[in-house]
Amino acid sequence: MITEFDALNLKPLRVEIEAALKQVADKHSIKLSLGSFTYQSDSFTVRLTGGAGASVEETTKETKWRKDFITMCGYVNLSMGDLGKQVTLSGKAFVIAGMRPAAKLSIVIRSGDGKYQAASVESVKAALNSQPLKERENLNV
Repeated sequence: MITEFDALNLKPLRVEIEAALKQVADKHSIKLSLGSFTYQSDSFTVRLTGGAGASVEETTKETKWRKDFITMCGYVNLSMGDLGKQVTLSGKAFVIAGMRPAAKLSIVIRSGDGKYQAASVESVKAALNSQPLKERENLNV
C-alpha cells in the first residue's frame, strides 16, 4: 500500500499502469502512452495521450524505416516482400519493421511487445532462409 508518493514508488506504479493501458490499447487497436509524472506526497498527475494506431513521432520514425527498407533492401539482397515477415533470432520472434541504412545493425525488428531493436543484415537473412515458409508469413507492419 502506498501512503506517500515519491520517485521510488512511482517507477513500479508506472510499469503497472502502462501494462494495464497496453491491455486497453490492444483491445481497441489504439495507442496509449503516459507522459511524465509530477507528484506531491499525497497526489500525482500524469498526462495520458491516445491516438488511432501510433503516435505522430512513432509513425514518422516507422514510416522512414519502412521507406528506407523498400528503397535499400535490394542492395543487401533482401526483397520488399521481406518487410513485415516474421523471423526468429536468438529464440525470440520478431517482425522485420524497416531499415536504418547508415547503421551497422541496419535492420529494424519489432518484438511481440512492440519494442524495436536493431539486427544485422546477415542475421536476418540467415533467419529468413532457415525458417519454413509458413513461419515467414507477412505480419503487417
